[in-house]
Amino acid sequence: MLWSDIGQETQGGFIDAATGAFTPDPHSVMVHDSATGLTRTPDQPYLYSSGGGDFALAAATYDAPQHRWLPVPRELVSPDGASYAYNERQPGATQGVHIVNVATGADRVVPGTNGDPDPRGKHYGVVAYQPDGIYLNLVSQLGGIGLWLLNPDTSAITQVSTDAPGVGVFVAGKQAWWTAPSANPYASSDPFVTHQYLTGAAGQHGETWFQRPGTGLHVLGVDASGRAIVLAQSASDEIWQLAIPNDSKTLRMMQNDPSFPQLVPFKTAVLDTAGWWIGSRTGVFLATSSGEFHQASTTPAVVAGACT
Repeated sequence: MLWSDIGQETQGGFIDAATGAFTPDPHSVMVHDSATGLTRTPDQPYLYSSGGGDFALAAATYDAPQHRWLPVPRELVSPDGASYAYNERQPGATQGVHIVNVATGADRVVPGTNGDPDPRGKHYGVVAYQPDGIYLNLVSQLGGIGLWLLNPDTSAITQVSTDAPGVGVFVAGKQAWWTAPSANPYASSDPFVTHQYLTGAAGQHGETWFQRPGTGLHVLGVDASGRAIVLAQSASDEIWQLAIPNDSKTLRMMQNDPSFPQLVPFKTAVLDTAGWWIGSRTGVFLATSSGEFHQASTTPAVVAGACT
């Protein structure tokens, strides 16, 4: 999806990995109604609800198996591309966690996920759609704690973490990554990256995995083998790869743009056989398995899918 500093990506397309050229796809255009909070693509008869109010489309996904653009982050799409999940917080018949069949557009609400009748109360949010189920958080206006696993077939919900925060959690391969905010609410840094196994073994808790004092840390992407791509942002922008067990290495270091110090210069990291594709305000970069880090395109973009 083409990069936009205001966070509203509306046009998708494809980058040729050999030349870096971008070709727009008219079927990707996101149609958004800020009054209702509904977003869709032109060729989809169904809508994605943001839960009411204004919604800046942070990312969208190209569903390669179904040859469709989806108006949800790729973490919310099932591994086989057949369905995706989202949540609706507004009271009514549609309140709760939804699962959408991509091929037919059929949208069902999972029983028992509707949350409190008051929109300000506790509600489930979708974190990731994984082979073992759909990972949820439970949040309210007072915040949230913990991570839950929804079985989409039985509607059973079990808690898998008491440590994970209400927002900003990435899950893959029964592992969770998140950043822990500074103890100083006025600081601009998130000094810790935390990792937790989600296997259900007794005594497993989130552990501080990485620290860069004085930087703002952002998890850009994770994979099922226990790796995370993290941006450490200060006067310089550093891209790190964290791995399990006990491994971290710098992939890239560059000076921050002094004109936009508050903006995150990189967003989304997607892994395929070539390496990590990382979107940025200056183009798309590829971090290869051999340790190379090079610019694959000068088109500012958020990566919405792996190379196919």
